[in-house]
Amino acid sequence: EVITKLISALEDESEYVRYYACQALGDMGEKAATNEVITELINALEDESESVRYYACQALGAMGKKVATNEVITKLVNIHDDDGKLSYQAKNAIDDILQSSSIMIAFGPVLISKLCLCGRPLDCLKNVSLNELIRKFFDTQDADWLLPVTEIAFQKGAAVLINEDKLMVYDNEELIELRAPNLKLHNELIKAFTNKAKALHLSFAIPSNP
Repeated sequence: EVITKLISALEDESEYVRYYACQALGDMGEKAATNEVITELINALEDESESVRYYACQALGAMGKKVATNEVITKLVNIHDDDGKLSYQAKNAIDDILQSSSIMIAFGPVLISKLCLCGRPLDCLKNVSLNELIRKFFDTQDADWLLPVTEIAFQKGAAVLINEDKLMVYDNEELIELRAPNLKLHNELIKAFTNKAKALHLSFAIPSNP
């Protein structure tokens, strides 16, 4: 009954009623994360009142992984404002929603690439396992995974050593050895890291083919 009343309040004419409703839903956290509430909060992200948009971001973040959908994350990524206050709240919400590597990887490479290139220092990217990303590229043979692999490797400061057909990945204080399933994927991975290094004006030694 309380949630039903708060949903109705999100459509009130008064912006104060609307943002207090967002605040209250945020205070309830995951308990309030019904499909109807999520839909209304997504709509509130486009409210004419910046205060309502701000507290809608905050409420979604407070609901955590329960609201981890492509639509929610895409809406939050696309939020921009002049003073940066709303963008910062959207960034915090994304970080609160995407707290695990498995949740992020399940979204696929396109959304992860958007997060990498959105221009915000997202803490959630540091939670992504580079090892899992590279394995995903090898398993799917989908080149769309290469951008997240290289971007996250550089953002995390992870070390990737490519030696013949072996890859040594040092990430989160753990050393993992991977093997490319074939020469094509091996070379595509080398090319992706080389291009990223060149874009950053870094030197990157290219080993001979296995």
